[in-house]
Amino acid sequence: MKNNISIHLLKNYKFIQVRMKNIDLEISLDERKAETLIPEKEQLEKTSHILQQSFKALTDTEYSIIYKRFVDEWCWKNVAIETGYSIRHCQRIGNKAIEKMNNLIDARIC
Repeated sequence: MKNNISIHLLKNYKFIQVRMKNIDLEISLDERKAETLIPEKEQLEKTSHILQQSFKALTDTEYSIIYKRFVDEWCWKNVAIETGYSIRHCQRIGNKAIEKMNNLIDARIC
């Protein structure tokens, strides 16, 4: 399914951020690890940058819904309560946002 790349990246966004910080810490504790860890960090930074750029294409509402649902892992019911929209409307907005993000991510990767 085409939506999987954006959803996968969103669900791993926090991990990516934490892993980059951990790599910095590991390198500061043992500089010999830099050779093996810097390429991983560069890839994570690239992925994070692509995801952050795709966030910028979203409206505030789209971003809020997507972030709460996939990054913070809220259920649709809680997203709906927080935003004041129905569950179904949140899902529609979320699907539209994921499609937007996919288009941008596909363009950046290809």
